[in-house]
Amino acid sequence: MQIPEIPLEDFEIPEELEDPKEDLFDGSINFGFLGIGQAGGRIVKAFYDLGYRRILALNTSKADLEPLDIPSEHKLFISTGGKDGAGKNMSLGAQAVINNKEEIFDKIKDIFGVKVDHVMLCMGCGGGTGAGGVFPAKEITSEYLKKIVGVESTDNKIGMIAALPKEGEKDTVVRQNLNLLYSRFEKNEFSPLLLVDNAKITKLYRGITPALFWPTVNTSIAGVFHVFNVLSKVSSNYTSFDSADYYNIITTPGIMSMGVTNIKEYKKDTDISRALRVNLFKTLLTENVKYSDAKISAVVTIAGKKIMETVTGLLESIDYGVQSITQMCSNCIIHQGIYQDEVEKLRVYTVVGGMGLPNKL
Repeated sequence: MQIPEIPLEDFEIPEELEDPKEDLFDGSINFGFLGIGQAGGRIVKAFYDLGYRRILALNTSKADLEPLDIPSEHKLFISTGGKDGAGKNMSLGAQAVINNKEEIFDKIKDIFGVKVDHVMLCMGCGGGTGAGGVFPAKEITSEYLKKIVGVESTDNKIGMIAALPKEGEKDTVVRQNLNLLYSRFEKNEFSPLLLVDNAKITKLYRGITPALFWPTVNTSIAGVFHVFNVLSKVSSNYTSFDSADYYNIITTPGIMSMGVTNIKEYKKDTDISRALRVNLFKTLLTENVKYSDAKISAVVTIAGKKIMETVTGLLESIDYGVQSITQMCSNCIIHQGIYQDEVEKLRVYTVVGGMGLPNKL
């Protein structure tokens, strides 16, 4: 008797993919950070320094990629087929990502693993690699989330942190790049979209040295982002800002603004309220956004134990401060959190999301 061969006989069951990179902390959301270009690489490095391990930096320039102080396995050089880097040529940056699609996909799979909830694309709007490569990279990321993570839809699961160029960098080509990016940003393809305004930062921190400029900017943005991710997994004896609150904010399409204020005067009701209003306009993110358009926000207050025990009326003052945010963001849902720690300071963290683009970039 002839036993027929069955194709299934030669099929080996693949091993379950393990998550190769566990973050060094417990957060509400398992983020993957994909940096495209020099600015994107600097941003993901700031997250790596905070303990995020699902990070990958892509670049068409070895001269920019090699000095980046992260392990080599978290870097991927993608050639343009010609000179080192893409300059300000968005088409060249886009084509480099497209030409290396399979290698990028495999690298994302190896570094991010299967436990990713949300991916943040990081890039600079003034260069060719980041500005040009970010949208084909978004398509690769979407394919990864569907095929490897197993999500049915990637809607609201991919966000962006984009660094706007300083005024002195906005030559004719860069402005053309910005106009093209602006037309895509208007479609609300990213949940959320954080625009880091380097021109604004230059004005706010006029005395900062060139060596400290980028580390200060990127560490500040990553730090505030990180605080919300960690705090939303921590219970509070007062008011908890929980994981569901944070997830709702992160998955809301549109512009997001985040900030932190160290409040030194808090004896009067108006002290916290005034500080919060100032906070919204002193963030490192883009200005000219309309807070009245916001769809969702959160105010998280952290105070030292002694402050909590000795300052009378503090909770009322915090509530009054939150009311001031309610007046500015009149159409949005506002989440609140109040926490106690061992640092004798009063800090208030704010996040406002779901806003439309400013009139201009």
